[in-house]
Amino acid sequence: MHFTDLEYAIELIIRERGVPQDVVVDALEAALVSAYRKEHGKEIQPRIILKPDGGKMDIHLLRQVVKEMDDPDTEISLDEAKTIDPEAGYDDFVECDGSGLDLEFGRIAAQAAKQVVMQRIKEAERDLVYQEFLGREGELITGKIRRREKGQVYVELDKAEGLIPPSEQLRNERYVPRSTIKAMILEVKQTPKGPRIILSRAHPDFVRRLFELEVPEILEGTVEVVRIARDAGFRTKMAVYSNSNEVDPVGACVGSKGSRVQAVVNELKGENIDIIHWTEDPFDFIANALAPAKVYSVEIFDDEERAEVIVPEDQASLAIGTNGQNVRLAIRLTGWDIDIRNDKEQLDQEIKARAADREKEIEELMNMPVGELPLRKPAIDGLTEAGYKTLGDLMSEDRATLLSAKGFGEAALSELEKYLNQHGLSYETYEEAQQAEAEAKAEAEKVAIEEVIEVEEESGEDAESSEAVEVKADEVESGT
Repeated sequence: MHFTDLEYAIELIIRERGVPQDVVVDALEAALVSAYRKEHGKEIQPRIILKPDGGKMDIHLLRQVVKEMDDPDTEISLDEAKTIDPEAGYDDFVECDGSGLDLEFGRIAAQAAKQVVMQRIKEAERDLVYQEFLGREGELITGKIRRREKGQVYVELDKAEGLIPPSEQLRNERYVPRSTIKAMILEVKQTPKGPRIILSRAHPDFVRRLFELEVPEILEGTVEVVRIARDAGFRTKMAVYSNSNEVDPVGACVGSKGSRVQAVVNELKGENIDIIHWTEDPFDFIANALAPAKVYSVEIFDDEERAEVIVPEDQASLAIGTNGQNVRLAIRLTGWDIDIRNDKEQLDQEIKARAADREKEIEELMNMPVGELPLRKPAIDGLTEAGYKTLGDLMSEDRATLLSAKGFGEAALSELEKYLNQHGLSYETYEEAQQAEAEAKAEAEKVAIEEVIEVEEESGEDAESSEAVEVKADEVESGT
């Protein structure tokens, strides 16, 4: 084989496959060695060095130093070896001139050489692709859909093939072969079959990259995308911040007449996007994150990392969202556990809480010992002597009975009523409350007995049993 033929082969491979010259030269050198050994025996160890720039090819042959030579192609005498390497000894290998080797190969050897070259070139191409995409994770890339197979979408990239697994696809998107598609490089792996480039359209950062493409202020650093929470294919919440007082971050991302955000929405096949102001104040940030719902108030519980949000009654469903989507994304965006309540529920809860507090306050007041009441000593002594122990005991008596106690007169009764008034009570209100409670209890018992009677009549119970129940009903109605 003439060297001019090799020079042409090297140039051709470089042009067609785009691999570096040194890779092609190494592949050809290995191929020539493989072909020679295939043709003349594997025991022979030639070494071939191609020098395409100088138009030369050096051929060397490794021979072992032996005492008695049997094969001049693989062995050399000690005297001859020392002319090449003065320090050579028995069993050493010496690199000899191999310019006399015949590099004309038969068909089988030539085919083996071709296979070696192609294998080396393929490995080099795979390594080049891997090196080209390595470190580009998170980058936006455009390609053409090649095919969809077993749920995987294969995308044709420059000199490579990308893969969009089902987990990184939009659930409501159709992938049409030969159509152009944008995606984000999620991961680059080296495998025995070559580089594996995983792409994503579902990752939150894919939305970030699309906005970087549409909003120059983001690339310039004037506007920052601080956080993104995404339910791919349905809704995205994006918190933005401006480093300039002259630039509105939300307005910059929305664009004139919504042109910028609409471009992103179109790319995402109609996915809803909420763009909100980011702030360090958790009250405002949580309120903003629940957009488009309007928030009435936010209460923060730092120890529990929880926020309680009150919204108008007509905004509750909007704040929660379909299947809880809106509040779920707000939780992921803010990092706070958010409880949603409407203002009517909050008002009812506050009323119940106040009622419970009032009930506890009255209970404590009724348990107050008579000796601690703000009454004069003769009145307290008289009440104690009459057997009264607490304020509740006094409130269960009528005025006439209390006035009959020794030392307890009209003046003492007036002081007691004044004390009750200071706590929002009076004999009238307390008596009315007790009476109402008793009436409610009696009414409940009456209804329960009537239900028992009705059940017994329907089941055909005997008349005596029915009359006994009727007698009990009469007793309840008469107050006995």
